[in-house]
Amino acid sequence: EGQYVSEGALIYQIENIRQLWVEAEIYPSETMYVKRGDKIKVAVSGFEEETQEATLHFIYPELKANTQIMVIRATLSNPDLKWRPGQAAQV
Repeated sequence: EGQYVSEGALIYQIENIRQLWVEAEIYPSETMYVKRGDKIKVAVSGFEEETQEATLHFIYPELKANTQIMVIRATLSNPDLKWRPGQAAQV
């Protein structure tokens, strides 16, 4: 806090992306069908034919602001470093 960051300065660096988080939106009425530890199928955009399995680790306890949507988070293994943070996926 209070430090000056000059333009182009390195603020942070992503070190290890061998595991990524996948966040998906669900309706509150669908939460009864999911629980921590469930396996879900994920198709990353551009790699739709390579469906991967991810493990559900967290169900956010609140609705997204001004919506009727809840967010779930799963961990996706990325051993070959194919995917990058921010890529779209279908869950």
